[in-house]
Amino acid sequence: MILDARTLPREGELDADLVIVGGGPAGLILAREIARDGPGILLVESGGRGGDDGAQRLTALDESASDLHPHGETRWRQLGGTATIWHRSADRWARYLPLTPLDLERRDWVPDSGWPFAWEELQPYVPRALEGCGVEEPSLRVEDWESAEAPRLPLDPSRFRTAIETFGSPEVFTERYPAELASEAGVTVLTNATAVALEQRGGSEAVERVRLASLGGERRSVRARRFVLAAGAIENARLLLLSNAREPAGIGNRRGLVGRYLMEHAKVHAGILTARDPGLMERTALYDVRRLGAGMVGAKLALAAEAQREFGLLASAARLVRAGGIRWSRASAGEHAFDVELQTELAPDPENRLTLSADVRDELGMPRASLRWRWGELELASVRRTGRLLATELDTAGVGRLEIPPPGERPELTSPSSHQMGTTRMHDDPARGVVDGAGRVHGVPNLWVSGASTFPTGGYANPTLTIVALALRLADELRRHARAAERGVAIDGGGRPPAAIR
Repeated sequence: MILDARTLPREGELDADLVIVGGGPAGLILAREIARDGPGILLVESGGRGGDDGAQRLTALDESASDLHPHGETRWRQLGGTATIWHRSADRWARYLPLTPLDLERRDWVPDSGWPFAWEELQPYVPRALEGCGVEEPSLRVEDWESAEAPRLPLDPSRFRTAIETFGSPEVFTERYPAELASEAGVTVLTNATAVALEQRGGSEAVERVRLASLGGERRSVRARRFVLAAGAIENARLLLLSNAREPAGIGNRRGLVGRYLMEHAKVHAGILTARDPGLMERTALYDVRRLGAGMVGAKLALAAEAQREFGLLASAARLVRAGGIRWSRASAGEHAFDVELQTELAPDPENRLTLSADVRDELGMPRASLRWRWGELELASVRRTGRLLATELDTAGVGRLEIPPPGERPELTSPSSHQMGTTRMHDDPARGVVDGAGRVHGVPNLWVSGASTFPTGGYANPTLTIVALALRLADELRRHARAAERGVAIDGGGRPPAAIR
């Protein structure tokens, strides 16, 4: 069932087995998976079922120390998360493509890179994640999409490869899954309830309850045995920092890592491509966003792993856009100018971070988040070198001439990506990560984090597919945790045994 916290008694305490904080893709997928295992799941969402409900006033940030596009309304508090505003994009569909094996590896030229598990651990969850994202045509093989009429560009595959991205309707997160959870007997969804603090159990490191607040002045708490934060990279870190009643620096922050390694994807203008043949547009439909069969598909030119290793570059992918941003299918025949947009990985840097404002508070009286992100030499050099490589390859292949921006200029950002990542990064060493490889907060036996905040690096791919894959993986981890409890293995948490929400 779905309840509005503002309709409940103004104060009180609920009990649950598992509390999930955040009703976006990660939280919805996790609740949907765990619901099959029994009752006692409570999902809390800061926003409402639909519309604003005033919750968007809580999203304001201090971004005065950030070189990136202001996030504005790219974070959204509503059941469904930011998926509720994806329809505002030009394509009105969500883009899905996976990370690559190299993205998860330790790269000598990228400080603090490397995930605590290999691609082979994540890969089995990708097909399930595509299904969970509502992708109708889930193949990621170029061979399944190219044809004589829509071939891939003849570039050196050791420099650039064609990468397929699939598309899905955001309605799976905004309509379908909320409706499913509303009818799920073992799940309660509590909307208009903002988590403002986690509280630990006396004499234990375990979390015992989460404190909730609503804009109408309602205050309540929830006791539970297990907790998962799935509120996005900014709010996951912010909640840990706010939870400082016993740990002055915040829960999970004894090493000072919570909020650090803030990452994004930068979308930069890589230049203008003038095709040698005015008919190029008709022969490159593979790289347009187009409907095929029951789904939508498109392609990008991704920097190959071999080139990344050889030149010490960050992951990136180029997208060809009709000059002026016009979709190819709407462009006039014979036009042959393309804007080239590069979506690039940004390196993990502990100095890029989220902190709590010392003097600005939100409408609930909680310190707002402040973001600090600056361009580093690795990012600047990588963007410039990748642009030169792409220009050389397009010219060598006879595609056309790419006029790249003059050297020395800072990259021109084309639009915000809204892909916040990295503020509660994964690492099996507590000195180097907030959560372990399973997503559990170091030193806290019953608290996990789900979402892009756990990414040690971000690759170039839009993160939602990986977020969903990791949520599915976390569901398996929580099942193992529950089975251990059933065998009598001590689990140091609060709450009562699994039962309906009280």
